[in-house]
Amino acid sequence: MLPLLKQGRDSFTVREVKQGESCKLWDVVLYKRGTDQYVLHRIIKVYDDSYDILGDNCIGIERGIPKTDVLGVMTDFTHKGKQYKTDDRRYRLYVWLWCRPYKLRIFLKKIRMRLQSVLRKQREKCAFFGGFGLFLYGGRRYHAESGVFGRSKSVYA
Repeated sequence: MLPLLKQGRDSFTVREVKQGESCKLWDVVLYKRGTDQYVLHRIIKVYDDSYDILGDNCIGIERGIPKTDVLGVMTDFTHKGKQYKTDDRRYRLYVWLWCRPYKLRIFLKKIRMRLQSVLRKQREKCAFFGGFGLFLYGGRRYHAESGVFGRSKSVYA
């Protein structure tokens, strides 16, 4: 649940959801995923019998989580040693500014991830061939000692 909660540093309290009780939009819920995985994420859409759920730092929406899989709802939490309740104004402001525009946040995060991927590929293209004093950059060979660029099918030629 980054950036709200950091594992190993922050803690939270969960109230059990009673049978037939429905959670509200933007509630942080603890639910069971599969057979042995428990997840703390936020409700972004409420249906009659299920929820769409998303982590605060995630891009993948989990759709159609049955209401029966939800075990509890977060009531308060400790962040950097300070305790907050979910009805606190500062927490509500966080929900308003960070959580509600989740579609924009997902879009921007995907752009950032794509740019990082392109930059990583560019760095991999520019490789140093150690021991020979040769760099290969964009298909052009550069000899470090002589400072000469040249094109060759073989880097070692």
